[in-house]
Amino acid sequence: MIFKEHLPSSKVIWHMPLSWLSNFTKASQIIKDSEFSIQGIYIDIQKKDIDFIKKIRHFLREHSSFISLILRPLDDISSEEVSHLSDYTVISVDSSSLSTLDNLPKNCLFLLKSFVPLSDLETLLQKGDGFILDRKAIDLSDSFKKSLSFIPYYQKEITELCKKHHKVCLVQSDIMDSMSIQGTPTRAEVSDVSLMVSQGVDGLVLDQKVVDGPYLQGATSVIIDTVLASPKHIFRNIPLTDASSVALAACNMASIIKIHAIVCDTLDMAYHLASLNSPVPVFVLTKDQDTAQKLSILNSIFPFISHDSSHPLSISKTKELLKDSYAHSSEFSFILLSYDSSKYSLSFEKINS
Repeated sequence: MIFKEHLPSSKVIWHMPLSWLSNFTKASQIIKDSEFSIQGIYIDIQKKDIDFIKKIRHFLREHSSFISLILRPLDDISSEEVSHLSDYTVISVDSSSLSTLDNLPKNCLFLLKSFVPLSDLETLLQKGDGFILDRKAIDLSDSFKKSLSFIPYYQKEITELCKKHHKVCLVQSDIMDSMSIQGTPTRAEVSDVSLMVSQGVDGLVLDQKVVDGPYLQGATSVIIDTVLASPKHIFRNIPLTDASSVALAACNMASIIKIHAIVCDTLDMAYHLASLNSPVPVFVLTKDQDTAQKLSILNSIFPFISHDSSHPLSISKTKELLKDSYAHSSEFSFILLSYDSSKYSLSFEKINS
């Protein structure tokens, strides 16, 4: 992970066009050119695409930044066949399929293709890692009896449910769609992105037609700029534990005084900070690449792999990296959340350049 200022909280995810699956060179080059702009690649795959997926996975693992690989198996391939190749496996669900969901793969995201009552969604979250809300599919579903004005409310309820349970919430469809044919977005599209940021959505999935269009980089930049300019609100409706209380204290501090970042060293704390909708970037120390890839689509989370066996050495190395990255600032302040000897500690650090 390259530490830098102005990191977006909600992440950009590309839904890869089918045409890219036959051209690894094109796909890998476009991803490489945007390595610090996107945090996820979402692909619908069939059996014939397995070799391409293996190449892309290897490419992403060798890459300098962390990009999650999200795979949705289609009819001729099972989720078990792709789960070992992905950071997340997508399973489509609707209200009629809830009772048949058994033997699910690890790191499973549920793609909501129709309206599912919130009580059923809470049950679903016990079986998987989060949701992808396909707003366009829900709009057109015969089972959806409410007006379209209900969609923003439903989106907000799903996001808050995911935060409450430390799960992932992604939204796809109708995000910068006009930029598939024109170089500037509409005001409504920018407002829509800003709303999702304020709700704390983890990732925004750009549709295939935008990703395959001539204004992909422009659409990606507009989303990032909008995310950075949008106000963020700490989500406080979470069960209070020792870890969540420490995370909430850190977020409150960051919202009151000038804090550039939060640094933590445990997976559990990373999920707490993402669920709270941290007002500043969160750099997470991990020794595992698979964990880093999985964390990269979480709200405000930016993983950093440290191979140091000593915990104090990892912290010291992180401080040096932060100091180098923010050398242009006269001073850099961050909160360090550490877990050692069965207890959490919170400290305020200031580095003078």
